[in-house]
Amino acid sequence: MIYKVPTDLESIFPNYLTNLNNNLVLMLKDFNEKNYLNVKKIAHNIAGTAESYGLKRIGSYAFMIENALKQEKVQEIEHLLNLMITEIETSSFEYSDEE
Repeated sequence: MIYKVPTDLESIFPNYLTNLNNNLVLMLKDFNEKNYLNVKKIAHNIAGTAESYGLKRIGSYAFMIENALKQEKVQEIEHLLNLMITEIETSSFEYSDEE
């Protein structure tokens, strides 16, 4: 997947992407330790910011993780975390003002 990041975010996107990767590592760690409250907090933050950076699918996964946590669907959470990690690892990002 090629994500189009708005050009006006070019100076801050690399830092956001680094933080996003760090948060995913932390979410996976917290999930494995059954610290679901932290997973929910991180997912909520990602869901709230990802779309602003043009990362709609990643934001959707984070939102789905939040909902799965509310419903205590542990297997679904693990699946969504893995999808989100794969999405970021296999995607590329380019700056553009096109949607």
